[in-house]
Amino acid sequence: MTSKKSIKREWGENFLAGGFLVLFALWVAHISSPVLGGVIAALPIRFAITWILAGMREGLEFAADMAFGSIIGMAGNLLFSLTLFFSLSVLDFFASFSLAIAVCMITVILLRLTSSPP
Repeated sequence: MTSKKSIKREWGENFLAGGFLVLFALWVAHISSPVLGGVIAALPIRFAITWILAGMREGLEFAADMAFGSIIGMAGNLLFSLTLFFSLSVLDFFASFSLAIAVCMITVILLRLTSSPP
């Protein structure tokens, strides 16, 4: 059983690692190109680390279920990105972002309600 202190520490480390990845993607976008920064931001670095840790701590079935859930999340992220990309040419940023969030959430909810892990 994991203590509350070690769980808080683990969450803190994950939060810092995630923040570092965001800053790194922004830095690359600034010094290189926004497209490359976007590619780095979309890489499954966090997913891979999360699956490895989940598999080690909770077992392979748990990690497989997380992988299935991440597929649903990735579908939502893809539609979020596409919605934002196409709507920015006709809407302001706030409206485009709001629409993209709504599309993402609806996608995730519908996929989660209509599918189950293998």
